[in-house]
Order: sequence, then structure tokens, then C-alpha cells
Amino acid sequence: MWFPLLTRNPLYTKLSTSLDAEKKDHENTEKVERKRRWNVLLFLAISITSGTLGFVLARAVEKQSIVSVPAGSKFTKKLTTFSYNRDFSYPPSNTTDTAWNGLFPGKGSGGFFNHPYAVGERATLSVLHQLHCLDGIRHIYYLNNDAATAGTLLVEEELEPHMKRSHMRHCIDSLRQSLMCCGDTSIEKVDSELKGVTGWGTEHMCTNWEELQEWVEERLRLDHEGTVAETGKVKI
Repeated sequence: MWFPLLTRNPLYTKLSTSLDAEKKDHENTEKVERKRRWNVLLFLAISITSGTLGFVLARAVEKQSIVSVPAGSKFTKKLTTFSYNRDFSYPPSNTTDTAWNGLFPGKGSGGFFNHPYAVGERATLSVLHQLHCLDGIRHIYYLNNDAATAGTLLVEEELEPHMKRSHMRHCIDSLRQSLMCCGDTSIEKVDSELKGVTGWGTEHMCTNWEELQEWVEERLRLDHEGTVAETGKVKI
């Protein structure tokens, strides 16, 4: 009787395939694990770098903001309804000039003070500069109006420096940029009779003016007492 020849080849081949597959799976697992570890390390490195850069950038922006607007964050806001006050719009007189002068802290100081971010120089808040310009426009407007009504001629060279055309041009463009910068977006209702807006009766979110004046007056008091910016004893 004939019997087939038995060999171990089938069993050997099967065992070899199983070991190779196991080895390959192990290698793949190690690759995946290494990749995962590298991804974790890369994520941590990116996070730390981003956090550091973000902190540095935030500090730089904060410092720049303080330099540009040294007291901006110190003043609270309050809802204010606009109403017509003729003491600020009528021609120059003791009454109107007193009203305008009352807006500027410190009698005769012009609102100028020392500040750590303007070492060696006097400084003021932009809003006080803007009000100074607006009051100057009020003066020159009524002066020109009175001259035109009386038929007289104003001589540029005889005007005070702050009322000359060069200063008025400066003020007009400074106020333009200030208005565009602040960008008050309060909604004003149209007056049906005027077919336009007056702005009166409109609510606005405004800087607390009393706080602002108190802040400037405190700066002026420190200046008067000789507490200069370099000592670090002043309020920013």
C-alpha cells in the first residue's frame, strides 16, 4: 500500500508566518507609540511657546495702552442723557467762559501734569486738549461773526496765537480724528419737524467726568507737593 510522504513543512511554514506577523504587529505598535509620544511632546512645546509669546505680546500691548491712555481704564462709565446747555454754546462772556474754565481741573494749570510715561515733559489727557480746541473754535467763530456783522476786517497778525488759522486748522483735524477714534454709536432719533437730528434726549455711555477731573486734580496736587514721576509714588 502506498502512503504519502509526511513532512513538517506545513507546520513549519505556519509557525514562521505566525512569528513574523507577531513581530510586525509589535513593530507597528512601537511606531504608533513613538509617534504618539512625539505628538504629545510637540503639543506641549507648541503650547508653552504660544503661552510665552502670548504673555509677552499681552504685556507689550498693555504697556503701549498705558502709555497711550495712561488713565483710561481707571474711569467708570455711566449712562448720560444729552441736553442743550447754552452756557457752553453762547458767545464768550463771564458766564460762558466760567462754564468752560470749569471743565479744566486746576486753575491756570491748563490741565498739564507730570506722569511716569512722560518723564521730563508735561502731559495732559487728550480730552482736555480736545475741549481746549473746541473752546478756541467757539471764540474765533463769534469773533468772526461779530466782525462780519459790523463790517470790520480781522487782521490775522493781530489775533492771539490760539485763534489764528494755523491753530484752528490743527484743532479741526484733531477733533475730526478724535470723533472718528471714539466713534460714538448711540442711536439718535430724527426730529419730525426738523427732518434731522439734534441729539438732545439721546442716551450715551459716557466716561464719569467727575472721576476724570478728580484724577487730574490729584496729579496736580502731587506735582505741587513735589512728588515727581521718578519717585514712583504717583498714581498712574
